[in-house]
Amino acid sequence: MFTDSVFIKSNKIDYNTVENKAYFGTATTAWQEDNMLFANSGSFDRESEVFNFNRDSYIFTKDQELWADTLIYNKATGVATLTYNIQILDTVQKSLCFADRAVYNPDPMKIRLTRNPSVAMYTVENGVRDTIFLAADTIDYYTINYCD
Repeated sequence: MFTDSVFIKSNKIDYNTVENKAYFGTATTAWQEDNMLFANSGSFDRESEVFNFNRDSYIFTKDQELWADTLIYNKATGVATLTYNIQILDTVQKSLCFADRAVYNPDPMKIRLTRNPSVAMYTVENGVRDTIFLAADTIDYYTINYCD
């Protein structure tokens, strides 16, 4: 399936013309520029441009990888709401985030983690590994340029 800027591949796609909505089976992958979504079940509402993936959801960007049981992704804004068993890998900042609910905003990159959130930041320098771990009720994870 191809929309204006998203290519979607799945082992099963059912399209309801009345609802203007596509329903996906397992092994569904969607690409938009450098970003990729994957899930084993879900739908795409063409009017609202919202993906609703509800099994084994995954987002891959050039800097982050996000996993969750369920994912609601707004194609127009890039904002994703993730729920249950969330794991986020930020390869640039060398950190891992965990929670049962998160809202990911790509520009500027900010992730709000709630429901049992925790973050682990790691370094490897001269063969020595170090990790800092933190937890709270809510964690806002984002980066600010040193010059700002």
